[in-house]
Amino acid sequence: MSEGIEDRLRRAAHDLQMKPASPRSTPRSGHRQGHDSMQRRTPQTPQLGYATSTNMPPTKKRHVAKYAQPKLVIVAAVVVLLGAGVYVLFASGDSARPDSTPKLPAAITGQISDFTPYFFRGAAPQGFNFNTKNISYSAGVLFLQGQDAAGNSVVISEQALPNDFANSKPQGDQAVNNVNGNGAISNREGRTIGTLITSKSPQTLISVNAAETVHASTIEALMAKLVPLPGNR
Repeated sequence: MSEGIEDRLRRAAHDLQMKPASPRSTPRSGHRQGHDSMQRRTPQTPQLGYATSTNMPPTKKRHVAKYAQPKLVIVAAVVVLLGAGVYVLFASGDSARPDSTPKLPAAITGQISDFTPYFFRGAAPQGFNFNTKNISYSAGVLFLQGQDAAGNSVVISEQALPNDFANSKPQGDQAVNNVNGNGAISNREGRTIGTLITSKSPQTLISVNAAETVHASTIEALMAKLVPLPGNR
């Protein structure tokens, strides 16, 4: 009886070895082939934004003139500035002409014969205003009175050069040499005084008298800007 059991066990083991595998564990060849064929037939879709051929020529970028308008604006501004400069140049040239020189009152200039009167061409320097109404002539001396915005007054006197000054040179704290002649500036007793002997004949002795609050450089600028007015003689 034990031999019959052993035979059954060997037969059962043999049957288990010869039994085919389950359909779930072995893939069917037909399904695999169909899946492979579908993959081969599916076209490859190119990605957007990239060229599908390496033979395509590169795309040329167009250069846009972004700064064309600003350049035109700059050119126009330069033209305007040049035009303004030309206008200022001609305007300044006109102011330097003799016919633009202010005239002294004829009633005064008619009395002057022994010296050359001097006055300002255009505006006086350092903000001083010399009104022709404040010009007077008395005892052979021409008086010009001016004032600045701060209320500082300056009196300029002009007269014929005395004979004893003909070969002398004005003395002072500061020497002055300009286109009109030679002179000096001094500070005396609370006053700033400038003296100038002109070189134009007939020579004129010019004196500029102001309070000590008026700096010597202002007196020097006033004497330098005076111009002879022979046309008023």
